Amino acid sequence: MVALTQAWPTAYKERISFKFLASWYPPEHEDMKGLFRPCSSQRLFLLRLLPEESAVLYMDSDVIFLRPPEELWQIFNEFDERQFAAAALDKRDYNYIPKEVRMTDMGFNAGLILMNLTRMRQFPGGWEDQVLNITATYSDHFQFGDQDILNIFFAKVSRRPMTHDSLTR
Repeated sequence: MVALTQAWPTAYKERISFKFLASWYPPEHEDMKGLFRPCSSQRLFLLRLLPEESAVLYMDSDVIFLRPPEELWQIFNEFDERQFAAAALDKRDYNYIPKEVRMTDMGFNAGLILMNLTRMRQFPGGWEDQVLNITATYSDHFQFGDQDILNIFFAKVSRRPMTHDSLTR
């Protein structure tokens, strides 16, 4: 990534910085690295990997922005006191996840997700414990690994208009 950005205009390069970190998974759960794609499940453990950060915009490497990504930070200001994540709906069929734990027949796309890490760290019962419990209970149903874990966890959501993320098929 650093090599790719070397040719960018200085004005763009001054707006970004890179910091390479080793991945982190809970002891005895290193196998989660391969849930879907290599290390895609790392997003589930960002609160441990980034202890000094209060919020992050997680995006997959195939995300293309059609609007300034800086606008996404404003969405955090719209969260109520209980909300700690936001993502766009996904039009895929999620009927493979047991009906009693999925939010609807559709899930959400975790390719771009806003996370308030401070609130995630304060989650009753522990965020990490919830993730590991969902994995232990439902992993036989997973098709998209970490995205399925997130969809099961966020069975109740506050829906907002999709303005920054869309999929075409």
